Amino acid sequence: MKRPNLQYNYYFPFYTQNIQGKKSNLNFKDTYMHLSDKKAICLSVRCMKKNIEKIHLRFIDSPSALYKYKNEYNKITYTDFAEAVNVFYSAFSKAIKKLTDEPAYRKDLIFSTLLKFNPQLEVEIDWKEITLNFRETDYKIEHGKIVRLKESPFAQSSDEVSKKWEAIGKAFDQNTNYRIVGNDVFDERLNDCWESFRQFFEAPKFIRKHEYVPK
Repeated sequence: MKRPNLQYNYYFPFYTQNIQGKKSNLNFKDTYMHLSDKKAICLSVRCMKKNIEKIHLRFIDSPSALYKYKNEYNKITYTDFAEAVNVFYSAFSKAIKKLTDEPAYRKDLIFSTLLKFNPQLEVEIDWKEITLNFRETDYKIEHGKIVRLKESPFAQSSDEVSKKWEAIGKAFDQNTNYRIVGNDVFDERLNDCWESFRQFFEAPKFIRKHEYVPK
C-alpha cells in the first residue's frame, strides 16, 4: 500500500500563538497572523495576575523567526485570532479616550515616535508599531527632557552590571528630546498606523489561493 501524503499545507493567512507563564502570575501571550513566509503581524499581551500590563502591536519581517513560529507555536483558528484582536482594540480604545486631554509629544532619539501619557497609562506610536503600557508612569517632561520621579532600581547597586545599566538608562534619557505636537498630528499618525493593521484583520471571505508548502 502506498503511504498517503499527510504533509500539512499552509494557506495564507494562517495564525499561531505562544503562551508563557501562568494566569495566576506573570504571563505572556504572543499571537501571530502570518501574511507570507517573510511577513507577519504580532499581537503581544503581558499580564500580571490577570491584569493587562502591556500590549504591543507590530509587523515582523524576519523569515527565520517566522519559520520558527510556524513550526514551534500552536496553530489557532481565525476565531481565536479575532479574540486577541478584540482584546487589543478594547484596551486601545479605552486608553485613547482616557488620554484625550493629555498633551502629545514627539519623542526623538534615533527615530521619532509620538507619545501620550498620564500617571497610569502610556501610549507610544511608531509608523508601524503601537505600544500601550498600563502602569504607573515614573516620569514627567520638562523643557524637552524626561525627568524621572523615582530612582532607578540600579541606582543604589554596587554591582558592575547594574552600574552599566544605570549609565545606559541615563544616556538614553539625556539624548532623547521631547517636543509638544498638536493632537491632530497625534490622531493622524494614530489612524494611519491603525489602518495599516486593520485592513488585514477583516474576517476572511475565502481562503486565498496562495498555497505554502513547507520545504
